[in-house]
Amino acid sequence: KTSMCYRALLVVVILHAFNGDVNGCNSGVGSSERRSPKSLPNVKFVDLRSDTKKEIYGVPTENVIPFDDMERNSVVLVDSTDNEICKNRDCNAGDLADLTDDVEFPQDVTFEALQVLLHEKRIVLIDVRNPDELENDGTIPGSVNVPLPEIPEAFEMEPEAFKEKYKFDLPAKDRKDLVLTCRSGRRILVAESKMKPLGYTHLRLYRGSFKDWQANGGEIL
Repeated sequence: KTSMCYRALLVVVILHAFNGDVNGCNSGVGSSERRSPKSLPNVKFVDLRSDTKKEIYGVPTENVIPFDDMERNSVVLVDSTDNEICKNRDCNAGDLADLTDDVEFPQDVTFEALQVLLHEKRIVLIDVRNPDELENDGTIPGSVNVPLPEIPEAFEMEPEAFKEKYKFDLPAKDRKDLVLTCRSGRRILVAESKMKPLGYTHLRLYRGSFKDWQANGGEIL
């Protein structure tokens, strides 16, 4: 009887271990079953994502290697964990915050990426058109307004005064989630040139701006 109980217990232990391995292979990096890449030294990334995903979630600035050089502990960045490679590799299809602190974003933002960025509240979209343009033509939902003639002075204001006038918090200079938009993409270049000397060195640009948003059927308020 003791021998039978021992065998039964051994089977349970083996099955539990097997299931743990299966769950581990099929889970995303964010799963509690997996290790955290941040806690492991020299983790390498293999980036298989589309340009749109890179616009949304950024790109690691270090330890990115080609697919052919993939290592055992590499984390594969994919558009979806349905990717075949994720059956036996650590994959991540979303935010990189749990993986690394060193992330940069492409400067240009497309319509497709902007939709997601606004929906997930990942950016501050600053429209530099004049107030009468907003009233006559409409605005991109979720955007805020700082007219170009008021730049750079607006971003030199005290935080309290800035928020009272523009109805959102004065952005910190090191933020990487500031996107500029205007009517056709010309004025954002001027705004960028005026904000950079103040220390805003990570500004992103929606070059198509309002005209592109409108042409793609984006919602307008």
